Amino acid sequence: MRPEARKNPATQPPFPRGVRVVVPASLSILRLVLTVCFVAAEPPARLPFVIAAGLSDWLDGLAARRLGTVTGWGAVLDALADKTFTIAVLVVLTLGGSVALWQVGLLLARDVVVVLGCGLVAMRGRRGGLAGLHVRWTGKAATLAIFAMLVVMVGWPEALWLGWVAFTLAAAASVAAAMDYAVRIARLLGATPEPEASGAREEAG
Repeated sequence: MRPEARKNPATQPPFPRGVRVVVPASLSILRLVLTVCFVAAEPPARLPFVIAAGLSDWLDGLAARRLGTVTGWGAVLDALADKTFTIAVLVVLTLGGSVALWQVGLLLARDVVVVLGCGLVAMRGRRGGLAGLHVRWTGKAATLAIFAMLVVMVGWPEALWLGWVAFTLAAAASVAAAMDYAVRIARLLGATPEPEASGAREEAG
């Protein structure tokens, strides 16, 4: 075997791909477990679960990028874990009287726009354009602000002024992210579809 044909050990991944895929996926699944733990815990014991969920959200994205295992299904699992935990906490806070329904609507504005927008794009037969709806800094800022608000409201429910400040920042970030997604979705829906059928007829002719 020629020297240049040999694999350079320095360029090989330190772990098998199976292991590298499992690490970020496990962190996302951990967030689902933390959701159950949060709901089942007594109010004074819930703050650690919110902090742990926020850390796992940051770590699974970091692990996926560092290990080179960013995948479509991994992104879906990450988003599912995020939304499940966030909605569960908001439901608990709403039932406890800490958050009103209109506040929940503002906090989930981004998610509503994304779900409805992706549905419209798919119905129009432009699924390929969904790749353009990747997470940008507005979405990341909204996620961070909402988790920070949850930490404040769960950890210091008696500090009403601090809760309102945290809510205002989280709601503003969520609405800004919703507007960003809405603009991109409108561009996708308004884009002229590629003339695949006509091109095929021309080639046949």
